[in-house]
Amino acid sequence: MIDEELNSLINNVATSTAATLVTSLKREHLIKNRRSAYQKVELLLYNYTDFKELIKTKEKEIKIIREIGLDKKSKDITMGVNNGNAPYVNELEKIEDKIVEIENSIKTTQRFIGIIDSALEKISTDHYFDIIRLYYFERLSRETIADRLKVLDVKTISRNKRRLMEKLKMDLFSGDAIAEIFNS
Repeated sequence: MIDEELNSLINNVATSTAATLVTSLKREHLIKNRRSAYQKVELLLYNYTDFKELIKTKEKEIKIIREIGLDKKSKDITMGVNNGNAPYVNELEKIEDKIVEIENSIKTTQRFIGIIDSALEKISTDHYFDIIRLYYFERLSRETIADRLKVLDVKTISRNKRRLMEKLKMDLFSGDAIAEIFNS
C-alpha cells in the first residue's frame, strides 16, 4: 500500500516537473512550437507541383459534378418536409453549393501559387536558380544537380540552394523571419 502511494507520488511529481520544464523551454524558445520560416518555404516548394495538379483534379471534379447533376436534376428535384421542420435541399442546390465550395478552394490554391510564382520570379535571373527547380520540383539529389549543372563541388549546390532559400524565406515569410532573428 505504501509502495503504491509512493510510486503514485513520484509519478505525479515527475509529470509535473516535466510539464513545467517543457513550458519553460518553450517560453525561452529552446523548443520550437512550429515550423521555421525556412521549413515553411521548403514545404511550399516540395508541394508546389502537387498544388498545380490539385487544381486540375478539382476542375475535373467540377466537370463530373456538373455532368452528373445535369443528368439527375430533373428526376431528383423534390421539395418536401423533413420531420415537419426543415425543407429538403434539392439536388440542384446541393450540386451548386458543392461547385461553389470547390471553386473557392481552387481560387485559394491559385492565389497561393501566384504568391509562390511571384517569389520565384524575383530570383529567376540568379545563375543558380535551377537548383530550386531541380531540388524541390524534380526532387533530384544535390549530387545529381551538380552533375546536371556541371558544377564540380556539391557544396556549391548546397551553399547556393541555401542562399536562394533565404531570399525566398524573406519574401514569403518576412514576418516569421524577422521574429526568428530577434528571438535567436
